[in-house]
Amino acid sequence: MVKSRPIISAIVPVYNNERYIHRCINSIFKQTFRDYEILLIDDGSQDQSGSICDEIANTNENVNVIHQKNKGLASSRKVGVSAAKGRYITFIDSDDYIAPDMFQILYENVEDFDMISCCFKIVVGDKESTPDSFNEQYVDFYDNREMIQAYFDKKYLNGSACGMLVKKELYDEIDMCEGAVPGEEICTSLQLYQIAKSVRVISQPLYYYWQNEAGISHGGYTNRHRKGLENYIKVCEQLLEKYPDMHDKISAYFCEYEMAIMTAMCRNDTYDECVIELLQRQLRKYMKSLWKNSGTALYYKVSAFLIVINYRLFAFIFKRIRKYVGR
Repeated sequence: MVKSRPIISAIVPVYNNERYIHRCINSIFKQTFRDYEILLIDDGSQDQSGSICDEIANTNENVNVIHQKNKGLASSRKVGVSAAKGRYITFIDSDDYIAPDMFQILYENVEDFDMISCCFKIVVGDKESTPDSFNEQYVDFYDNREMIQAYFDKKYLNGSACGMLVKKELYDEIDMCEGAVPGEEICTSLQLYQIAKSVRVISQPLYYYWQNEAGISHGGYTNRHRKGLENYIKVCEQLLEKYPDMHDKISAYFCEYEMAIMTAMCRNDTYDECVIELLQRQLRKYMKSLWKNSGTALYYKVSAFLIVINYRLFAFIFKRIRKYVGR
């Protein structure tokens, strides 16, 4: 008997996350919408994550596992998209989980759209918050420029790859930015917003983002961060050329994220002088836009100034603050 094509392919990248995998996968199994497949992409895990994935797949026919050498999150997602059979793609990180009706609600709204996304609940311990919530039931976009404007206004649209249903063919048209840490999600999301003909954002928080202090955003510098900075610069320049009237918002936004490269270096005392010099040139180039942009917090403005004049001084202050706040 030939299996019919599933409507949704849920792609779950997995790396050293044995503690949370069952919670994530069980939240998918509890979906009220049943026409889906699960692709678990084991990205060279060194704990029991790969074995757990195999155990789950052995007892569930709609679950498949792909094991690969460690290549990073973007590579895992790309491999999952290539193997997916569904009409729509959704990404779920293996330490996160979703509401039981997420697939049902997103699918009921996606018929006339290329993409649909929901709001997030941020989970820290036993506390939950919904920072991206809004009052409208949903907001629709039919113009790519309006999508980009909303993204840089930090309203409705964000850079996360999760909490969405996206037509599979859209991923065939974009660069998944493999090997870039951080920045792969931002770069791929901005590409999607430039090719999607229609996007709906619903206000219901259906995706639960578990904040794990051991996550990659809190890790130290690696060679992947160099690739991440290069991707930031490339995408920033492309957008500035296409949307020159949004210059201050676009350049300030990317400066904020580019500085994460510097804080990663501070976390493991690995200072790549060539990358620092490139970062300093970027910050000098867009310093005026950064200070003019009302949406940029004072912390980022001061940090940019310190990195430019003396990155060692910035590192000293950053590590003192980090020691005080405990992260």
